[in-house]
Amino acid sequence: MEYKLYDPLFLEKLIKDFSIENKNICVAVSGGLDSMVLLNLLLHISCNLKKITLSVAHCNFSLRNKESNEDEYFVRNFCIKKNISYHIKRFNTFDFSKKKKYPYKWLLENLGMIGLKNY
Repeated sequence: MEYKLYDPLFLEKLIKDFSIENKNICVAVSGGLDSMVLLNLLLHISCNLKKITLSVAHCNFSLRNKESNEDEYFVRNFCIKKNISYHIKRFNTFDFSKKKKYPYKWLLENLGMIGLKNY
């Protein structure tokens, strides 16, 4: 049985439902398994379709110290190796919560939206 990275029906659905042809697609990538699988799938499709341009957005919220920096480093190096344009934004979440007087718990629950607004 031959293995294919994706089913041609999946590509047809992407083109039809999301109009991905002739588009610039910015993928939010954490460096975790899910976002890297998505990025690899879109990269494979873009190499075969040659009608989409990929870029990557990564937010480092500095919540896990060394691990957060390792994720950022991993995403940056992956993009460099694959020749993908990338945008990285760092946040000092603890300082942000003090300046804006947001409770830290609220920040953890709403971090994604804050990252998007400040990107």
